[in-house]
Amino acid sequence: MKFIAASPLLALMPAVAEALQTGGLEQSAHALDVFDFEAVAQKVVPPAHWGYLMSGVDGEATLRTNREAFDRYQLKTRRFVDVSRIDMSMELFATRFNSPIVRSPIGSSRAFHPEGEVAVARAAPAKGQLQIMSTQSSFSIEEVTRARGGTTWYHLYTTNDFAATPAIVKRAQAAGCPAVAVTVDLPAGRNTVTGTRLARTDARDCSACQPMRPAIACAPARRAPTCASRCSPGSTPAGSD
Repeated sequence: MKFIAASPLLALMPAVAEALQTGGLEQSAHALDVFDFEAVAQKVVPPAHWGYLMSGVDGEATLRTNREAFDRYQLKTRRFVDVSRIDMSMELFATRFNSPIVRSPIGSSRAFHPEGEVAVARAAPAKGQLQIMSTQSSFSIEEVTRARGGTTWYHLYTTNDFAATPAIVKRAQAAGCPAVAVTVDLPAGRNTVTGTRLARTDARDCSACQPMRPAIACAPARRAPTCASRCSPGSTPAGSD
């Protein structure tokens, strides 16, 4: 929490600073947990972008179940144990990370921060955290790995055009990505209830959000895009330019 509160990015984003005050937090350091920032974020993120970020599918049962699943686990309290040196590292595929917290893939991240995945790439190594880059990234895989100073994992959307998949994976491999995380539900379509409802309330001109880069068509990009996917440049396979 101290790391978030001390972030210089907050000073560069007046809307966030204002929302902290109007959202019941006079300053970010007053947040008691990370969920306190959720209400603040909702005040400054456009409706369609917020829906894109927060939406589950259908009745959002899986989204609720994922959150509720953590309630079944608790930290085992120990007394009279030396906790001056706590090792929270983990090892995945022969690579050790300092933290079990993973920066999961979020497409079109420039809809939420001007530097999108590049900003995440700069922040993640400071805590030794794994970053997984989305197929629908706002930046190329090369830009993200360069900003990170190392490799990320790559998130792959399966497509109806299998010939496109090896090309995407080979580009990620060439950039040094050691692992691929696969999403398999996209080709069949998804009923993103919250995202669709909030997009209908957002009357902004999407073309005014961020200039688009020329896109290389892929199956995910051929969907009817939400405002968030249109407002973010480079939402293409492997963050293609």
